[in-house]
Amino acid sequence: MPYSYSTCAAVLAGFLMLPTVGWTDELSLTGGAGWGVGMFNGTGKDVQQEVIVAGYSRSLSNRLELLAEVQALINHRPHSGQYLGGALNFKYNFGSPNQTIRPYLLAGGGAGHLDADLEQSDGFNFLLQAAIGVTIKQVLRVEVRYHHISNAKTRAPNPGLNSIMILVGPRWNF
Repeated sequence: MPYSYSTCAAVLAGFLMLPTVGWTDELSLTGGAGWGVGMFNGTGKDVQQEVIVAGYSRSLSNRLELLAEVQALINHRPHSGQYLGGALNFKYNFGSPNQTIRPYLLAGGGAGHLDADLEQSDGFNFLLQAAIGVTIKQVLRVEVRYHHISNAKTRAPNPGLNSIMILVGPRWNF
């Protein structure tokens, strides 16, 4: 493994020590479904997934957050399998924190392990994602996410696995 546990612990400790601005830190737990789309020469038009995402975010300003996520995808079609990984995202919130409905944009990337017996190579893969969503009454997140898994041509085959996901779940400020 290219990174030692001490390096990972140091990165996590640095993230936790980032200064908070505006409202407080946030925990979120979203779940939903994903459907494969054949975008950008990718594979997976027939893919159907269940998705669980646990997140921790820290405010960088009144509108910008750094969001760390752990993601678990369970693939149902065309073959059973799973993906487990993590991502770092930037989340930009529109409007004020006290709005009943507060829209946001999210973009980021990460890495994980794919074991799904699809056209995409199993094993270590990278992740790129972007989302548009809303926070409702500061307690519920609803979003539509584009999710791309690829190994960056480190081995064949690598058509990429592209999905559109619908995620819904609670969030907590502390």
